[in-house]
Amino acid sequence: MRIAVITITYNDVTRITQWYELYQEYKNDIKWHIIVDNSSREEYINMLEATFKSSIIIKRNSNGGCTEAYNDGIQYALNNTDCDSIAIIVNDTKVSNNYYPTLYKYLYSDIQLGMVSPTTLIKGTDLVNSSGHTIAKNLSMTRDFHGKKLSSIPKHHYTEMLLGGNNLAKRSFYEKVGLQDENLFMFSDEIDTAIRAKNAGFKLGVTSEVTSMHYHIPYSDNLERPLVSFYLMHRNKLYLAKKHYGEIKKIKVFFSFLFSIFKMILLGIYKKDKIFLKKAKWSMAGVLYGFVGNMKENKYFKK
Repeated sequence: MRIAVITITYNDVTRITQWYELYQEYKNDIKWHIIVDNSSREEYINMLEATFKSSIIIKRNSNGGCTEAYNDGIQYALNNTDCDSIAIIVNDTKVSNNYYPTLYKYLYSDIQLGMVSPTTLIKGTDLVNSSGHTIAKNLSMTRDFHGKKLSSIPKHHYTEMLLGGNNLAKRSFYEKVGLQDENLFMFSDEIDTAIRAKNAGFKLGVTSEVTSMHYHIPYSDNLERPLVSFYLMHRNKLYLAKKHYGEIKKIKVFFSFLFSIFKMILLGIYKKDKIFLKKAKWSMAGVLYGFVGNMKENKYFKK
């Protein structure tokens, strides 16, 4: 078992203490811990190096979002280690006991599997948040077994899509499927990976033998994710629709999103909910940028 684990970071001052504590839960089960920093401030870099003294830290000169940063880590693992598997995990994730050994055993129990993930739980419960995902016609994601009791779901099962921020893949998976699409920057990368994995002949699997929980430290306005994420998620799905299925599919997804955003606007007005209206605004921007294919600049994330 030669696992290389990759985590990315960017000025995560409020998370670093908790992150280090969560890392202790699996550090002895992995061989390489690779941290990719997305061009953080010098003060944070010093804190990172002082905290993760035995980790490999790759320092980027610019913020490349999730996709470029993860690719740096994956390439390092492929080119500089003899790892047989590569894991991605976000830095605010809590995992259950015997986490990576269990995932590893499942991954190599089936020759068809290329990547696996744990079942995620709703915080503080034994209820399933997701145990795999299904991709809808408009490329939206539906969580499998959401709200079900952990004890009631299958021990192992194939799924259409896995978590982008918590998975374990065979080395051969990345050698055949390739790296993440850097045009995406952030969000919907798991959809792209799922489609490409299927085209390459790999199966994706989920196990309920181990679990994880993503803390999602809140941003402003008590949101679990910044409003710009709605821009990126909508933009990227339009891009992926054309990339994998062509112009007609892109147009269908475009009108599907317009209808959803229109409902969001009406609901926001009816409830006098400013957050709903802000989400609609950012979503509409993403739809328009995605429709015209503007993927060159993630201007809202400039350092």
